[in-house]
Amino acid sequence: MDYFKEKQRNLYAISLSVKSPLNSLEIFFLAVLFVMAGTYLCFIEVSVAFLNMIKKDKKRYYTLKYFTSISGLIYRLKQSATGLANICILSTIILVLVSSAVSFYLGSKNVAKQSSPRDIVINSDAFNEDIRKNIKTTVENELDSYNLKEENSFSYRYIFYIDKFEIENEKILSNSEQIEKYFTVKRGYYKVRIIPLEDVKEYVPYNLKQKEVYIYTQSKRINGDSIKLFGEEYAVKGIEEKKDIFLNDNIMESIHIIVSDSHELENLLTKLQSAGKADAEIEYSMGFDLKAPKDTQINIYKDLDLKFDKSIKIRSAKDGEQFFTEVYGVVFFCGILLGTVFMVAVVLIIYYKQIIEGYENRNRFSIMKKIGMSGTQIKESIRFQILMVFLLPLLFAGLHLVFAFPSLSKIMTLLNMSNTILFLKIYLVTYIVFSIIYVSIYAVTTRAYQKVAGVYK
Repeated sequence: MDYFKEKQRNLYAISLSVKSPLNSLEIFFLAVLFVMAGTYLCFIEVSVAFLNMIKKDKKRYYTLKYFTSISGLIYRLKQSATGLANICILSTIILVLVSSAVSFYLGSKNVAKQSSPRDIVINSDAFNEDIRKNIKTTVENELDSYNLKEENSFSYRYIFYIDKFEIENEKILSNSEQIEKYFTVKRGYYKVRIIPLEDVKEYVPYNLKQKEVYIYTQSKRINGDSIKLFGEEYAVKGIEEKKDIFLNDNIMESIHIIVSDSHELENLLTKLQSAGKADAEIEYSMGFDLKAPKDTQINIYKDLDLKFDKSIKIRSAKDGEQFFTEVYGVVFFCGILLGTVFMVAVVLIIYYKQIIEGYENRNRFSIMKKIGMSGTQIKESIRFQILMVFLLPLLFAGLHLVFAFPSLSKIMTLLNMSNTILFLKIYLVTYIVFSIIYVSIYAVTTRAYQKVAGVYK
């Protein structure tokens, strides 16, 4: 038993400190099992042990008010520990299901925007001037047919690979000399895009010299004065969080490295090919916004998608928004449906628990009356016991949510829901609404308990 409690404490600590979405996914299901086991043990052992500690304060315990309430509470906890743990676990499931479902539904627009930083984004697996001109001409002809122009546009070349970075003595070290061994999704790895300064000069506040770079990253974990790429060291002129022109990922974080010029880009491409990725090429990305209705933007997206071959991929923010709204609408419905089912289970458990305990305690309350306790004193004792017993699952469910939130928010990013602030707000509102419903259930079932126990007689 001590093993499970220690595991639960350790998993709480890990949940608070975890940084990577992949790490969160790895520990989540194991954490669920140990937290469930720890919850049962807490209700069976810890709560009773706490009340026994209160008993040691004899001056307070041996008074009419506390003696009947605490002794009755200890008896209730011993008899109902498993049932209370079930209520706690079901409550936690309800809170996670509902808050996640609502977050997905309300965050669908943000998800679409993240997957496509402009209304239309086009990516080519290869690059040369003919490809650039073909894409440019095709887009212009399509927009001309709708009397539209590109707005807020960008375009840049880049090379792409996956690498592992480590920080040592203010230096960012990579394993890019053996790139073929690391082209995989693992902890500590990043999707790397290297871009020439001339393509994104308006976004970079420095004029870069040879062997100098500027870095855009999704998090603050990458930092240092220099970075080592393919055995060569580059001075880092600055590190900034992501710009909206760059494609970012959720499963793996992205890092965008701006180099001095096209020559440096081609030099790094040669080294990338020598390091094991022989088929690597310079790729191309462009994007733009449109002042046009949603349906028009989707039609333009579909037309362009038909005109380009498979090596050119196109994304539409409006089409993505429509897709995610439909998908997350289904998720929302399923989450609310399952949450309702579990809520009904909680109501039934609480209600029948109150009724059964009412019948079991009739004789005990009859004895209290016979020894001289008034009806008011008995009601106060009952109210205290029931309040403490039924608040414990709610408080423990809240505790589980607090420690689960860091891991859950990371897992949500794997599913494209990266708006942590929105998720936190919905989390809190869901807990408040659930608490109101839970307390209402407590109030109604307490009256039923008192009637069955004969307190009103």
